[in-house]
Amino acid sequence: MPLTLVTICLSDSRRGERRFDLIIPAAIWLSRLQSADTTGVLVPWEQWGEESRMLDSTEASCSQVFGTRYLTSEPYMSRESRYGVRSRTDLLCVYDFAPVPVLMHDLLTVGEDADVCVLTFLCSDKSVWAKPVRTAAPFKRIEVPGLVVGDSDSVYMGEDGLFVRSADYILEE
Repeated sequence: MPLTLVTICLSDSRRGERRFDLIIPAAIWLSRLQSADTTGVLVPWEQWGEESRMLDSTEASCSQVFGTRYLTSEPYMSRESRYGVRSRTDLLCVYDFAPVPVLMHDLLTVGEDADVCVLTFLCSDKSVWAKPVRTAAPFKRIEVPGLVVGDSDSVYMGEDGLFVRSADYILEE
């Protein structure tokens, strides 16, 4: 079942801009909408919010969904360049929100290396949210080893894998 991605941008005078990605399995939307009339629906957070997952994406340079997977970048400091300056690049990570039986199968067959998360995310930062926000959709986190992207790179996720388009390799006419 595909995912819905909602990016929430907040501005705080003390901390500046903050971004959160709310990943919602489409099955949650469908199940709540099927039980409602068509004149308008207001579904309280308590009835669906914990079945989604919120991730802090303030530092991410990309975020997108494809099927049951969410692609994002996480800050990663590369080793020093020849000029002695550490440059920031981003490590790509895929979060797989496959159905629970699939995630549990991965956990049982691969063990602790599967990096399956069933913990609750709780954001209780009062400068961001009036009430604590709790989300708990389980996922498997997959780091893409050896693939880091810079500011000028574009990353796309498809059915068969990831595609990176680097501005350094674009031919100009």
